[in-house]
Amino acid sequence: MRLNSFFPESLLPELPVPPIPVEMEDSLTLITPNLLASSRLPAEPWNLNLWLTALEQFNIQDMMVYGIDGFGVNSHALHYYLIRPHLAVFLQYPFGGIYQEPANLEEVEEMMVRISALDCLIDDLTDTLFEAGDKLVVVHSGFAGTHLGVLDSKNQQISWLPVDAPLLDYVEIWLSEKMEA
Repeated sequence: MRLNSFFPESLLPELPVPPIPVEMEDSLTLITPNLLASSRLPAEPWNLNLWLTALEQFNIQDMMVYGIDGFGVNSHALHYYLIRPHLAVFLQYPFGGIYQEPANLEEVEEMMVRISALDCLIDDLTDTLFEAGDKLVVVHSGFAGTHLGVLDSKNQQISWLPVDAPLLDYVEIWLSEKMEA
């Protein structure tokens, strides 16, 4: 997928190319000058709490959001949200603004590549790890912190787990422990 068909030329050199699930490629559309989405958004990407609430309340299965969203002169973030049948990932990095350090784009790119691998791994282990409709929820935000949880689809609630290692390292440890159990 070529981002230059979506984003302004001035933004392209700065943005890493996210992994895009094949089945979502044709549905991606530009919803603002700097933001792509595969379907209608439940909330503006900037408001992460509303996204987590929507995840609990609605059966969101497949969605991807990528790009920059925010408001004013100091509140913008690079977002990569990926929601799959058993995985929901919310990456949110500060991006621009007069008081912010710019996002470390190499870190962003590494996280997106690892998320893609995690998506494939969870897909392979779905029957072992989760009840139908349950999701692993991964949040990494420069504003809201780092969180890991499991969405129980029956109770429509995310149970948050303590994270005591770098996020994706911890996810990999958690998954390996679940597989051994």
